[in-house]
Amino acid sequence: MGRQSHGQPFPTAIVATRVPRDWAIIDSIRLWRASALGRPERDERKDPVTLFKDFKQFLLRGNVVDLAVAVVVGTAFVAVVNAFVRDILTPLIAAIFGKPDFSQLTFTIHKSHFLYGDLINFVIAFIAVAAAVFFFVVVPINALLARSRREPPPDPTVRKCPECLSDIPAEAHRCAYCTAEVTPTAV
Repeated sequence: MGRQSHGQPFPTAIVATRVPRDWAIIDSIRLWRASALGRPERDERKDPVTLFKDFKQFLLRGNVVDLAVAVVVGTAFVAVVNAFVRDILTPLIAAIFGKPDFSQLTFTIHKSHFLYGDLINFVIAFIAVAAAVFFFVVVPINALLARSRREPPPDPTVRKCPECLSDIPAEAHRCAYCTAEVTPTAV
C-alpha cells in the first residue's frame, strides 16, 4: 500500500494507475511548452561553465561595452553640465535679475515651502544637456549618414513611359500599363 502525504494509506491500484498517467501528462505538457517556446529540454541545457563562457562572450560583445562606456561618459557629462549651470550660467542670469542664487528662490503657502529656484536650475541643466547632445551628437551623425547615403545610379534597362510615367523596359515597343506606343532605346 502506498502512503498519502498525511500518513493515511491508500490502495496501491490507485498509485499504479494514476501517478504514471499524471506524470506522462505533465511530461507531455513540459515538452510541448519547451518546443512551443523554443527552449531546450532539461536534458539539453548547458552546463554552468558553458553558460559562464556565453555570458562572458555576451558582455565582451561590442554593443554591450559601447553602452557601458556611453552610460559612464553620459553621467560625467551631466555632472559637468550641472556644474556649468550651477556655477556659471545661473549666477549670470541671477545677476541680470538681481537675485544671487536661483536655488534660494522659494515661496510659501500654508507653511509649505516650494523651491522653484531649484526647479529652474534643473530645467536649465536639462536644456543645456539636450542642446549639447543635439548639436554635438545628433547633427554630426545625421550629416555623416546623409553624406554616406547616395542615390543609386538609375537602372539603364528601365525607363519612364512618356504617357503614364510608369517604369517600363528600355527595349519595349509598347507600355504594359497604358499601351501607348514608345520607341525602344538601345541598352
